[in-house]
Amino acid sequence: MKILSICSVEYNYQQAKGIIKWLNGDNESMVLKIPNIKNIIVSYLLLFLYFTIFRCYKFVHFEKDFDVVIVTGKSVIAQSIILAHQLNVPICSVQKPFGFPSYLFKYQFIPYHDIKGEPSGNQIPTLIAPNSLEYVDSKTREKTISLFIGGEVHGKKFDSEPVLNTINVIKNNIKDFQLNIVTSRRTPNDLIEKIKDIDNTYDSYMDAINKSQIIIVSDDSFCMISEVIQTGLKPYIITTNNSTPKLKNGIEKLLEYNLINFFTTYDNLKFLPINRKEYDNIFGNFSKLF
Repeated sequence: MKILSICSVEYNYQQAKGIIKWLNGDNESMVLKIPNIKNIIVSYLLLFLYFTIFRCYKFVHFEKDFDVVIVTGKSVIAQSIILAHQLNVPICSVQKPFGFPSYLFKYQFIPYHDIKGEPSGNQIPTLIAPNSLEYVDSKTREKTISLFIGGEVHGKKFDSEPVLNTINVIKNNIKDFQLNIVTSRRTPNDLIEKIKDIDNTYDSYMDAINKSQIIIVSDDSFCMISEVIQTGLKPYIITTNNSTPKLKNGIEKLLEYNLINFFTTYDNLKFLPINRKEYDNIFGNFSKLF
Protein backbone atom coordinates (compact mmCIF):
# COMPACT_ATOMS: atom_id res chain seq x y z
CA MET A 1 0.00 0.00 0.00
CA LYS A 2 1.35 3.41 -1.00
CA ILE A 3 0.67 5.98 1.70
CA LEU A 4 1.00 9.74 1.39
CA SER A 5 1.40 10.82 5.01
CA ILE A 6 1.03 14.56 5.57
CA CYS A 7 2.22 16.68 8.47
CA SER A 8 3.08 20.28 9.24
CA VAL A 9 6.50 21.68 8.42
CA GLU A 10 6.78 22.48 12.15
CA TYR A 11 5.75 19.29 13.93
CA ASN A 12 4.25 15.74 13.85
CA TYR A 13 6.90 14.32 11.50
CA GLN A 14 7.51 11.28 13.73
CA GLN A 15 3.77 10.53 13.85
CA ALA A 16 3.48 10.91 10.08
CA LYS A 17 6.41 8.56 9.56
CA GLY A 18 5.20 6.17 12.25
CA ILE A 19 1.73 5.65 10.79
CA ILE A 20 3.32 4.43 7.55
CA LYS A 21 5.09 1.77 9.60
CA TRP A 22 1.92 0.85 11.51
CA LEU A 23 -0.06 0.42 8.28
CA ASN A 24 2.71 -1.55 6.55
CA GLY A 25 3.18 1.08 3.88
CA ASP A 26 5.49 0.03 1.05
CA ASN A 27 8.82 1.57 0.11
CA GLU A 28 7.15 4.13 -2.15
CA SER A 29 5.14 5.60 0.72
CA MET A 30 6.31 9.06 1.75
CA VAL A 31 5.89 11.88 4.25
CA LEU A 32 4.94 15.28 2.85
CA LYS A 33 5.49 18.36 5.01
CA ILE A 34 3.27 21.33 4.18
CA PRO A 35 2.77 24.82 5.68
CA ASN A 36 0.31 25.32 8.52
CA ILE A 37 -3.02 27.06 8.50
CA LYS A 38 -3.49 27.80 12.19
CA ASN A 39 -6.86 29.54 11.87
CA ILE A 40 -9.71 27.06 11.46
CA ILE A 41 -11.92 29.70 9.79
CA VAL A 42 -9.28 30.14 7.09
CA SER A 43 -9.13 26.35 6.72
CA TYR A 44 -12.88 26.15 6.09
CA LEU A 45 -12.71 29.13 3.73
CA LEU A 46 -10.04 27.32 1.71
CA LEU A 47 -12.23 24.21 1.52
CA PHE A 48 -15.25 26.28 0.50
CA LEU A 49 -13.33 27.99 -2.31
CA TYR A 50 -11.88 24.71 -3.54
CA PHE A 51 -15.11 22.71 -3.61
CA THR A 52 -17.21 25.55 -5.09
CA ILE A 53 -14.75 26.83 -7.70
CA PHE A 54 -11.62 24.74 -8.21
CA ARG A 55 -12.62 21.10 -7.63
CA CYS A 56 -12.92 20.41 -11.36
CA TYR A 57 -9.33 21.47 -12.04
CA LYS A 58 -6.49 18.97 -11.72
CA PHE A 59 -3.45 20.75 -10.37
CA VAL A 60 -1.76 18.13 -8.14
CA HIS A 61 0.53 15.57 -9.77
CA PHE A 62 2.79 12.90 -8.29
CA GLU A 63 5.00 10.42 -10.13
CA LYS A 64 3.39 7.55 -8.18
CA ASP A 65 -0.21 6.63 -7.47
CA PHE A 66 -1.07 6.63 -3.77
CA ASP A 67 -3.74 4.46 -2.17
CA VAL A 68 -4.56 6.69 0.79
CA VAL A 69 -3.74 10.06 2.36
CA ILE A 70 -3.07 10.10 6.11
CA VAL A 71 -3.00 13.46 7.90
CA THR A 72 -1.56 14.35 11.31
CA GLY A 73 -2.40 17.71 12.88
CA LYS A 74 -5.41 19.99 12.49
CA SER A 75 -3.35 22.78 10.87
CA VAL A 76 -2.94 20.72 7.68
CA ILE A 77 -6.39 19.09 7.50
CA ALA A 78 -7.90 21.37 4.86
CA GLN A 79 -4.86 21.10 2.60
CA SER A 80 -4.84 17.30 2.98
CA ILE A 81 -8.55 17.01 2.12
CA ILE A 82 -7.87 18.90 -1.10
CA LEU A 83 -4.85 16.72 -1.93
CA ALA A 84 -6.85 13.53 -1.31
CA HIS A 85 -9.66 14.80 -3.56
CA GLN A 86 -7.15 15.68 -6.28
CA LEU A 87 -5.61 12.22 -6.04
CA ASN A 88 -9.05 10.57 -5.82
CA VAL A 89 -8.10 8.50 -2.75
CA PRO A 90 -9.59 8.23 0.77
CA ILE A 91 -8.26 10.35 3.61
CA CYS A 92 -7.63 9.22 7.19
CA SER A 93 -6.39 11.06 10.25
CA VAL A 94 -4.06 10.29 13.12
CA GLN A 95 -5.66 11.41 16.38
CA LYS A 96 -8.80 13.54 16.44
CA PRO A 97 -8.35 16.94 14.79
CA PHE A 98 -10.26 19.56 16.74
CA GLY A 99 -12.91 21.35 14.71
CA PHE A 100 -13.26 18.76 11.93
CA PRO A 101 -16.08 16.14 12.06
CA SER A 102 -15.13 12.47 11.94
CA TYR A 103 -17.29 11.78 8.85
CA LEU A 104 -14.74 13.63 6.70
CA PHE A 105 -12.35 10.70 7.14
CA LYS A 106 -12.45 7.05 6.12
CA TYR A 107 -10.75 6.15 9.41
CA GLN A 108 -9.34 8.00 12.40
CA PHE A 109 -6.54 6.31 14.36
CA ILE A 110 -7.01 7.71 17.86
CA PRO A 111 -5.27 6.76 21.13
CA TYR A 112 -7.73 5.82 23.86
CA HIS A 113 -6.87 8.97 25.82
CA ASP A 114 -8.21 11.11 22.96
CA ILE A 115 -11.53 9.27 22.56
CA LYS A 116 -14.51 10.67 24.42
CA GLY A 117 -17.05 7.98 25.21
CA GLU A 118 -17.49 5.11 22.76
CA PRO A 119 -15.62 5.37 19.43
CA SER A 120 -17.76 5.95 16.35
CA GLY A 121 -17.73 3.48 13.48
CA ASN A 122 -14.74 4.95 11.67
CA GLN A 123 -12.64 5.64 14.80
CA ILE A 124 -9.96 3.01 15.43
CA PRO A 125 -8.67 3.11 19.03
CA THR A 126 -4.93 2.65 19.53
CA LEU A 127 -3.14 1.93 22.79
CA ILE A 128 -0.36 4.43 22.14
CA ALA A 129 0.24 7.44 19.93
CA PRO A 130 2.00 6.39 16.70
CA ASN A 131 5.68 7.21 16.25
CA SER A 132 8.56 5.88 14.18
CA LEU A 133 10.69 4.35 16.96
CA GLU A 134 11.86 0.75 16.63
CA TYR A 135 11.96 -2.19 19.04
CA VAL A 136 15.28 -2.20 20.93
CA ASP A 137 17.02 -5.45 21.84
CA SER A 138 17.05 -5.54 25.64
CA LYS A 139 20.66 -6.79 25.66
CA THR A 140 21.87 -3.40 24.40
CA ARG A 141 20.35 -1.42 27.26
CA GLU A 142 22.58 -0.01 30.02
CA LYS A 143 22.26 0.35 33.80
CA THR A 144 20.71 3.80 33.64
CA ILE A 145 17.47 5.17 35.06
CA SER A 146 16.11 7.93 32.84
CA LEU A 147 13.42 10.25 34.15
CA PHE A 148 11.31 11.94 31.46
CA ILE A 149 9.58 15.09 32.67
CA GLY A 150 6.59 16.67 30.94
CA GLY A 151 5.16 20.01 31.96
CA GLU A 152 2.14 22.27 31.94
CA VAL A 153 -1.02 20.94 30.28
CA HIS A 154 -3.55 23.49 28.96
CA GLY A 155 -2.00 26.26 31.07
CA LYS A 156 -2.40 24.35 34.34
CA LYS A 157 0.48 25.12 36.73
CA PHE A 158 2.93 22.24 36.90
CA ASP A 159 3.36 20.57 40.29
CA SER A 160 7.07 19.76 40.53
CA GLU A 161 6.96 18.13 43.95
CA PRO A 162 6.32 14.51 42.84
CA VAL A 163 9.14 14.80 40.29
CA LEU A 164 11.63 16.22 42.80
CA ASN A 165 10.65 13.57 45.35
CA THR A 166 11.29 10.84 42.79
CA ILE A 167 14.71 12.28 41.95
CA ASN A 168 15.68 12.42 45.62
CA VAL A 169 14.52 8.85 46.27
CA ILE A 170 16.60 7.53 43.36
CA LYS A 171 19.70 9.57 44.25
CA ASN A 172 19.61 8.51 47.90
CA ASN A 173 18.77 4.85 47.51
CA ILE A 174 19.93 3.46 44.16
CA LYS A 175 23.68 3.38 43.73
CA ASP A 176 24.21 0.80 40.99
CA PHE A 177 22.35 2.80 38.29
CA GLN A 178 23.19 6.16 36.74
CA LEU A 179 20.42 8.79 36.89
CA ASN A 180 19.59 10.60 33.67
CA ILE A 181 17.08 13.48 33.40
CA VAL A 182 15.21 14.42 30.22
CA THR A 183 13.01 17.54 30.14
CA SER A 184 10.52 18.64 27.49
CA ARG A 185 9.49 21.93 25.92
CA ARG A 186 6.73 22.16 28.53
CA THR A 187 8.94 21.66 31.59
CA PRO A 188 8.90 24.82 33.78
CA ASN A 189 12.14 26.80 33.93
CA ASP A 190 12.20 26.80 37.73
CA LEU A 191 12.22 22.99 37.78
CA ILE A 192 14.95 22.87 35.15
CA GLU A 193 17.01 25.23 37.32
CA LYS A 194 16.62 22.96 40.36
CA ILE A 195 17.90 19.86 38.56
CA LYS A 196 20.57 21.44 36.36
CA ASP A 197 23.45 20.09 38.48
CA ILE A 198 22.61 16.44 37.80
CA ASP A 199 25.24 14.92 35.50
CA ASN A 200 23.31 13.29 32.69
CA THR A 201 24.55 10.04 31.19
CA TYR A 202 23.22 10.70 27.69
CA ASP A 203 23.38 13.77 25.50
CA SER A 204 20.12 13.17 23.66
CA TYR A 205 16.56 12.03 24.19
CA MET A 206 17.02 9.26 21.63
CA ASP A 207 20.05 7.86 23.45
CA ALA A 208 18.11 7.88 26.72
CA ILE A 209 15.06 6.14 25.28
CA ASN A 210 17.07 3.50 23.39
CA LYS A 211 19.75 2.73 25.99
CA SER A 212 18.18 3.05 29.46
CA GLN A 213 17.12 -0.12 31.30
CA ILE A 214 14.59 1.79 33.42
CA ILE A 215 12.54 4.80 32.29
CA ILE A 216 10.20 6.81 34.50
CA VAL A 217 7.74 9.26 32.92
CA SER A 218 5.50 11.91 34.49
CA ASP A 219 1.84 11.13 33.83
CA ASP A 220 1.16 14.32 31.86
CA SER A 221 3.12 13.18 28.76
CA PHE A 222 1.32 10.43 26.85
CA CYS A 223 3.59 11.04 23.88
CA MET A 224 6.76 10.15 25.83
CA ILE A 225 5.01 7.16 27.45
CA SER A 226 4.06 5.93 23.96
CA GLU A 227 7.59 6.35 22.66
CA VAL A 228 9.08 4.34 25.52
CA ILE A 229 6.61 1.51 24.92
CA GLN A 230 7.34 1.48 21.20
CA THR A 231 11.03 0.84 21.94
CA GLY A 232 9.99 -2.31 23.80
CA LEU A 233 10.21 -1.14 27.41
CA LYS A 234 7.53 -0.81 30.09
CA PRO A 235 7.88 2.64 31.67
CA TYR A 236 7.15 3.54 35.27
CA ILE A 237 4.66 6.39 35.71
CA ILE A 238 4.90 9.16 38.31
CA THR A 239 1.44 10.16 39.53
CA THR A 240 1.22 13.95 39.63
CA ASN A 241 -1.48 16.61 39.81
CA ASN A 242 -0.65 17.64 36.27
CA SER A 243 -2.55 15.03 34.29
CA THR A 244 -6.06 15.38 32.81
CA PRO A 245 -9.05 12.99 32.94
CA LYS A 246 -8.43 12.00 29.31
CA LEU A 247 -4.75 11.26 29.95
CA LYS A 248 -5.70 9.22 33.01
CA ASN A 249 -8.09 7.15 30.89
CA GLY A 250 -5.30 6.39 28.43
CA ILE A 251 -2.91 5.44 31.24
CA GLU A 252 -5.52 3.15 32.80
CA LYS A 253 -5.85 1.38 29.44
CA LEU A 254 -2.09 0.87 29.29
CA LEU A 255 -2.18 -0.54 32.82
CA GLU A 256 -4.98 -2.90 31.79
CA TYR A 257 -2.72 -4.27 29.03
CA ASN A 258 0.24 -4.54 31.43
CA LEU A 259 2.33 -2.05 29.43
CA ILE A 260 3.20 0.28 32.34
CA ASN A 261 3.83 0.24 36.08
CA PHE A 262 3.36 3.04 38.59
CA PHE A 263 6.39 4.29 40.49
CA THR A 264 5.74 3.75 44.19
CA THR A 265 9.04 3.07 45.96
CA TYR A 266 12.62 2.66 44.81
CA ASP A 267 12.68 -1.06 45.60
CA ASN A 268 9.98 -1.83 43.00
CA LEU A 269 12.15 -0.50 40.16
CA LYS A 270 13.46 -3.18 37.82
CA PHE A 271 14.24 -3.72 34.17
CA LEU A 272 10.93 -4.52 32.38
CA PRO A 273 11.42 -5.27 28.68
CA ILE A 274 8.36 -6.14 26.60
CA ASN A 275 8.81 -9.52 24.91
CA ARG A 276 8.55 -9.48 21.13
CA LYS A 277 5.28 -11.44 20.89
CA GLU A 278 3.59 -9.16 23.42
CA TYR A 279 5.03 -6.15 21.60
CA ASP A 280 3.67 -7.21 18.19
CA ASN A 281 0.17 -7.51 19.68
CA ILE A 282 0.19 -3.85 20.76
CA PHE A 283 -0.32 -2.45 17.30
CA GLY A 284 -2.72 -4.90 15.71
CA ASN A 285 -3.03 -5.30 11.97
CA PHE A 286 -4.46 -1.93 10.96
CA SER A 287 -3.44 -2.46 7.34
CA LYS A 288 -6.25 -5.02 6.92
CA LEU A 289 -8.70 -2.08 7.01
CA PHE A 290 -7.73 -1.05 3.49
